[in-house]
Amino acid sequence: MGAAFLQRLHVAVRLCLGPLSSLLLIADGARSLRSFFTDTLAALAEKTLLVDWHHLQQKCLELSSRICRGKMAKAQLLRRL
Repeated sequence: MGAAFLQRLHVAVRLCLGPLSSLLLIADGARSLRSFFTDTLAALAEKTLLVDWHHLQQKCLELSSRICRGKMAKAQLLRRL
């Protein structure tokens, strides 16, 4: 994620939010967006960061391949998720 994009995002957030507003940021889970959310937007009390469904599913598949021993264990974990 480029610095210019994050600067524009910060300006857009500040322009859209009033003093009593809250923010819901739906993102792909990129490290730069998570850092932006926790560091740059630290002053916002009412904020939530959600990972979009596609990237959440992708991350679960990736991590389950790392932690499960065998296809059956992976399938069982993914069913529970």
